[in-house]
Amino acid sequence: MIGKSKYDEYLGRDVYLYTLCGDGLTVGVTDFGGVIQFIELDTPSGRKNVALGFDGIKNYIDSKTYAGAVVGRVANRIENGKFSIDGKEYELDRNDGENCNHSGFDGYDKRFFEAETDGDTLRLTLDSADGDQGFPGRLKLTVEYTVSGKQLDVKFSVVSDKDTLFAPTSHTYFNLGGEEDGSAGDTLLYINANSYTPKKSDNVPTGEIESVDGTPFDFRSAKRIDEDITKVDGGYDHNFVVDGELNAKATCERSGVSMEVYSDFPGIQLYTGGGLDGKQGRSRKYYPLDAFCLEPQYFPNAINTRTFKSPILKAGEKRKHYIRYVFNV
Repeated sequence: MIGKSKYDEYLGRDVYLYTLCGDGLTVGVTDFGGVIQFIELDTPSGRKNVALGFDGIKNYIDSKTYAGAVVGRVANRIENGKFSIDGKEYELDRNDGENCNHSGFDGYDKRFFEAETDGDTLRLTLDSADGDQGFPGRLKLTVEYTVSGKQLDVKFSVVSDKDTLFAPTSHTYFNLGGEEDGSAGDTLLYINANSYTPKKSDNVPTGEIESVDGTPFDFRSAKRIDEDITKVDGGYDHNFVVDGELNAKATCERSGVSMEVYSDFPGIQLYTGGGLDGKQGRSRKYYPLDAFCLEPQYFPNAINTRTFKSPILKAGEKRKHYIRYVFNV
């Protein structure tokens, strides 16, 4: 069963929180932004919320963190806010310097979704008009959340009436020691990737794919997130080229909580919260490395990089992607 309760009001509309329950795992999702508001786990030291979040929609938007949200149509950067399909150029918001990040100022994280429940599944739908955010095509998106046991599945289904781009993600900030716990730097992290995409100073990839050998980006043997972070300017905000549907595994030895991330996307972004600059969260202020994001995705700026897998969605094509989080205590 899925619970439903009023969470907030925004723009004259009620925002509802849907509560999905498994075996010692409870997940709260709002119909505004598809935001994962909390992920609560029963642990030997008590019940812990392992996802960062904010009280109320306005605080969430003002934070500019995308915490827990559905990001779309395209996650991450598009260089110069421009791309072309079939010789026609499209322009997007430049909300990250000269680049477009997470699709601009009015992304799906700031949208009301239509919600319905089907057994243990919460289904959120969004009708995105032709020209919305600058993208071509009327796009119909469905995002499904299902909790079973200690597993959370997020499934994306989409179709468009014109060729367009579709490269979403889920943007949850994790602290497996608990949201109130402080730094997540001692989290042991494994990433199933032999290579990564180096980037320029504006966070747009250079277009190259390089080996992680001998670099701070080698997580093929689990290590503390903060072990090499001082060697990375600004902390981690990088895309890894995953080598299987098991993308990553993170473990907090203090709490005994571990999380595996599975997906069918070609990459995963590790972000260590460099933009968390004392923002007031649900229980405390958040700072860099107080949490980490593992965001399965298409590579950043893939539409403008021939060597990267294309995020083009053809007219009439029905595409599906999934992200799965498996928790163990």
